[in-house]
Amino acid sequence: MSSLLFAFIRLLGALARLPEVRLRVEAAPGAPFNIVPVEWVAAAIEALAACPGGAGGTFHLVVRDAPTQAELLATIAERLGARGVSLVDARGAPLADPSPLERAVAGRLEGYRPYLTQHVRFDDTGTRRLLDATGLAPAALSAAVLDALIDRALAGEEALAAPLTRGGTPGR
Repeated sequence: MSSLLFAFIRLLGALARLPEVRLRVEAAPGAPFNIVPVEWVAAAIEALAACPGGAGGTFHLVVRDAPTQAELLATIAERLGARGVSLVDARGAPLADPSPLERAVAGRLEGYRPYLTQHVRFDDTGTRRLLDATGLAPAALSAAVLDALIDRALAGEEALAAPLTRGGTPGR
């Protein structure tokens, strides 16, 4: 999902430079946007692999208090100065009279439509119990991590392999 999210962030950056552009995206505005810093995922996997209670388990590696889709969009749009971008609840009627841009974005997001249009919250109780014992702090999407994510997206494809540098490194 991150490459698609990065492409969407770059699209919002481009839209911010244009006057009066409207973009409506069908989604679940109140649903959590389940994205986790990859550096934290790697640290959690390492910690769980070394944990005696981790053998053979299934673990949800999540940000417990993930921002909603609408909150994440607002954060990105505000940072980039993109106006006229909104999420439309997909449970209602389809977009009325979508623009060519809206149709193109919907087509690009089609493979992710089931994810973007449902409200999913993962139970990480067992995961947190084990990770708390290892000292690994819970995953978080701080303002610094979101800024680093946006910076990485705007830097382009070559930045995808670079580690986050604005507070995205997991702590132990």
